Amino acid sequence: MSREGIKKVVVLGWFVKPQVTDGRVRYFFSLMKNLLQIQISNQEILSKLTIKCPKVRLVSKKISDLGTFILNQAIMMGYVLKILISLIFRKNYVNTIFHLMFPEMIWAILLPGVKIVTFHDLYAYKNFKLKNLYNLLWNLYATVCYLLAKHFCHYYVAVSDQTKRELIKRLKLDRRRIVTIYPGVNHLGPRQYIAEKKKTIAYIGRCEEKKNPEFLVQIIKELANVDDEWSFYLIGKGCSSLYNVLKEISSKVKVIYKPVVSDLELKKIYRETFCLIHPSLQEGFGFVIIEALLNGCHVIIRKSSQIPEIVKQYCIRVSSAKHAAHILTLLWKVNRGNACSRVPGNFISRFSWYNVSYRLYRLYCYVISLMFEKSK
Repeated sequence: MSREGIKKVVVLGWFVKPQVTDGRVRYFFSLMKNLLQIQISNQEILSKLTIKCPKVRLVSKKISDLGTFILNQAIMMGYVLKILISLIFRKNYVNTIFHLMFPEMIWAILLPGVKIVTFHDLYAYKNFKLKNLYNLLWNLYATVCYLLAKHFCHYYVAVSDQTKRELIKRLKLDRRRIVTIYPGVNHLGPRQYIAEKKKTIAYIGRCEEKKNPEFLVQIIKELANVDDEWSFYLIGKGCSSLYNVLKEISSKVKVIYKPVVSDLELKKIYRETFCLIHPSLQEGFGFVIIEALLNGCHVIIRKSSQIPEIVKQYCIRVSSAKHAAHILTLLWKVNRGNACSRVPGNFISRFSWYNVSYRLYRLYCYVISLMFEKSK
């Protein structure tokens, strides 16, 4: 086997323009854009990097979540079959590295060659609940994905040390085959933060069980009893029911609901927001937390939240909704709208997408070198 014959990496995921709340799609889209740039400048080392993925992903309000999920997986299955047919006829699949994202890792059982898989978190695997048919099928699907990845993949990328510890503890993966590569963030604010913040708090993300929306409702209720001059941005898909609940709770706090926002709108929201409320039970990484911190926002999380320490150490941790409302009122009195960042100067460079992509690129080169050594 020649060294030229093993410089082939196929990355499988959704290469589509992501929405703000599509964390995994945002991760893949930004990662691939920067990885392709690195490949262009390093052709002699990694000459055959191929992104095999649909350019169109179905998003429809007319179809249920379950129906949308099934149709999108059918689209992905068509791409996988196309790859398999192509590799079988060319007969060069033995020398190929496949990098799979979640939930595309379910196709690991069909794909030959060396396989790398990216893990964000194991929430669906750890918290198996029979809430409704969609949740049941999703938890089953996620569990199958994780188990197939465990048995059929060779290297694992964890998006944080917390995720790495979970992979070792719950899936019993070999720690020597796990590489931690923190994601980057898209909306890096300027180092000189806007001097004046508005009396505004925000929640950015999907409205699902893991995000713990009940705690958010409790905070708004407590805040309305203490101070009626706050505005609240509710940004994310599936938050319409939460918006209706918040409107019924209090007419004092002005709630601005936007299911979808552009990049420019999101930057404007970060500039205006004094504090981000992030009540999530668990995050593999926490894109919006980093983005908020880099834009001079305070961030409030629950003390019991499982969030990577590299992010958690710069957040304000509260034990109850009443505690959160008290902290918000006190912070506003002390800061009077001045932007405040608790992050160090090197925090921005740590989460540069270029640096993140380069670390992944080095992993590909390492695996290629191992394949080359074994072929001698």
